[in-house]
Amino acid sequence: MSSCFKRLKNWILYPRQYRNFIEHLEVSRLSSSAFADNALRHEIYTTYRDVFGHGGDNEWGEYVKCQACSMVYDIETIHGINAYVQLSVLPAHPPSSRCCGAPLEYFYTDSALEQKFKLLLDKPDALFFVLKDDQSGAIVGLIAGYLGRAGTAWNENIKDKLTLQNGDHPLGAFGDQRVVYIDEIGILRTYRCGRVPFLRLFSSLTKAANDAGGAMNILFWTRIDSNLYRLTQHLPHKIVVRDLASPPRVVIAIPFQSTYRKVRCLNVLYT
Repeated sequence: MSSCFKRLKNWILYPRQYRNFIEHLEVSRLSSSAFADNALRHEIYTTYRDVFGHGGDNEWGEYVKCQACSMVYDIETIHGINAYVQLSVLPAHPPSSRCCGAPLEYFYTDSALEQKFKLLLDKPDALFFVLKDDQSGAIVGLIAGYLGRAGTAWNENIKDKLTLQNGDHPLGAFGDQRVVYIDEIGILRTYRCGRVPFLRLFSSLTKAANDAGGAMNILFWTRIDSNLYRLTQHLPHKIVVRDLASPPRVVIAIPFQSTYRKVRCLNVLYT
């Protein structure tokens, strides 16, 4: 697609404030060797905390917690709504908690994130992509998962995140299916302009999975009031598991082949 046509399409489809950075979003695949770079690793951690640290509707609010009582604070509580631009330009470590005065620590610590992402990247069919703004060079989104069996994803990545009745193993025969399991997907709030950033990441992951042999379904878990759940309503999907938490967490299965074709078409249309 010519650059002139892309600019014309962006001018028609998007508000003025979104047009510029849409043209500068690039996706790259992350390898375990690249993850060894200390600066890159910490930039990914900052982006991750930025994505999941906001409070408000459809957000997770998991930014920092008190080391004494585990009270959790979101970005807006710590830094103030008007101060927020992007976590990379804000003070790295807030001083102390507001509940009992004890030190704060990140809800997602460096060591926890390093362990989490290394486990993913060490899998033979790991799928890890980052979304960059090529003007600023900043990482503004990520998607991470792997090709494997649904039962493996359930045991290693899902069941401990859900509130289930004792003995529940609700995947049943579904557990033998080959799936694309998505463990993480997130985009900075300031880059959530319609579907484009999501499509860039999602289409990169599904193309890589298809090139590696494909799967029966795409599988992931999320909260039923999350932005990710809202985005997947545009795709054919089935709620496989709904837990007892409030708000409920759900495990969602999306047919792989039909979704792969649809996402490819949407990616061409919107990007």
